Amino acid sequence: MSDQSFVGIVPRGEVAGLFAQFLNQSGGGKAPSGRREREAESGRREGRRRQSQRQENPRQQHRGPQERPYSRGPRPRRTLSHDLLPLWNGHQIFGDSMMLRFAGLTTSARPSFNKSLNANQLGYCVSGQTSGQLLRFMKSKQRPKMAKKAILMIGTNNILKRVPLEESKRALSNIVEELKKSTDKLIVMTIPPVPKLMKDKTAVEAIKSYNLCIKAIPNSDGIIVQDISPLFYEENTIRMELFETDQIHWTRAAMQMVAEQLKETILLS
Repeated sequence: MSDQSFVGIVPRGEVAGLFAQFLNQSGGGKAPSGRREREAESGRREGRRRQSQRQENPRQQHRGPQERPYSRGPRPRRTLSHDLLPLWNGHQIFGDSMMLRFAGLTTSARPSFNKSLNANQLGYCVSGQTSGQLLRFMKSKQRPKMAKKAILMIGTNNILKRVPLEESKRALSNIVEELKKSTDKLIVMTIPPVPKLMKDKTAVEAIKSYNLCIKAIPNSDGIIVQDISPLFYEENTIRMELFETDQIHWTRAAMQMVAEQLKETILLS
């Protein structure tokens, strides 16, 4: 083949120059001057915008790429298992699911599921907890902190789970003794009736006997006995409207009623 290409019309050495000229004319090489100017102007506008932001918020000038962006206000506080929770009117609450729900209604604290206990927990309030279980929890290494003022209501699950009455009373007495060591003021509440068991004479008598044990605690050394049981009766009949459909737990109205009575006790003590 000869030194000429394209059927001998254009010499091979001139092909590259002609191709480059074609690209420049058609826009296939460098960007046209108009487009380059628009891109440059866009970059200048972005630079001016960032400079303006740095002047308005000096904190962001020296923020490194790995730092958390500046935000207004404190970060949300984490709820720790060793906090004094739940705390109501300066009193830490001890008890079972009844007091867990009471704390959920009257405080901003919220329970979480404790895998080791296999139950919902908020401080010393544990769902399904008996007096014996509370006593063991108070003596365990995982026990939360204790406040100087406390409210205690425990025992309903003892009745539901058929724990021997004397065992329940003994555990209650030991809980009170433990709390006396760390608190300056303790309110011990009687347990309410359980409509679900009102046809079980043994359970009804057990509740009465257990509450008599609580009422026998002397009102001294910073201890106050709060008898809430009468709130749930009207002419010796259980007020069913104060209980949820499970006939065990209180309604919101019942919890508010108990809260009002506790407030009066706290103000007078």
